[in-house]
Amino acid sequence: MRHAEITEAGLGDLVERFYGRARLDPVLGPVFARAIQDWPPHIAAIKAFWARAMLGVPGYDGNAFARHQDKGIEAQMFDRWLDLWRVTAEEVFEPEPARLALGRAELIARGLKSGLFFAPAGTPL
Repeated sequence: MRHAEITEAGLGDLVERFYGRARLDPVLGPVFARAIQDWPPHIAAIKAFWARAMLGVPGYDGNAFARHQDKGIEAQMFDRWLDLWRVTAEEVFEPEPARLALGRAELIARGLKSGLFFAPAGTPL
């Protein structure tokens, strides 16, 4: 059954399913395998990040940009990340909350990508 609205529980489902896929993905999996040694704290931090990003719930106080530096991420990987996020969000949520979760992910990806791979104004990311 899909969640009809965005809640912490729904976001938790989304994060767990997404990372289950991403860890096995031939493009993203190797990056995660190198970067994450202890998965339970990482998943907890990502759940807190998304609860804050989508619902304004306090609890995440990390620096998402710093966490993505020097991890072997390539610019085109953001497209794959968003593809997996979209598919997973559409499984976890009804259409409208899935659209909202994807929209926020696109904004976050654009910010991270822009910061990690500086592009002058007017250059498509």
